[in-house]
Amino acid sequence: MLALLGLLWSALHFGKGMLVHFDPTAVPQVDNSPSLIPYYAGRMLLRMWIAFSFSLLFAIGTGYLAAKNRTARAFILPALDVLQSVPVLGFLVPVSGWALGCCRQCFSVHPSADAHRGDRNSCRC
Repeated sequence: MLALLGLLWSALHFGKGMLVHFDPTAVPQVDNSPSLIPYYAGRMLLRMWIAFSFSLLFAIGTGYLAAKNRTARAFILPALDVLQSVPVLGFLVPVSGWALGCCRQCFSVHPSADAHRGDRNSCRC
């Protein structure tokens, strides 16, 4: 019971500033004092647990719906396949292109060819 009250108190304490109206013209000041590091870490953990809870509710609800309803399964499974490929298609291709464009010497088959041409600092990765 004491642990449950402690969790409730910490959620209320760390979440009290999360319902502030966002105004892009007024930039809030962040205090960088080391004594506030535990407070900032607690807020980060609270946001992490909130996101995890939404993710878990979505996963259980979608899985239950796909398991019980054949029509929903026909839409849910292909949608999940597409949604799972979005991070790979959205991040892997641009990052690989950037890496090959900026650091082509690091990925070349014969990086010693640049050294023979006199470019000793060719790899700046």
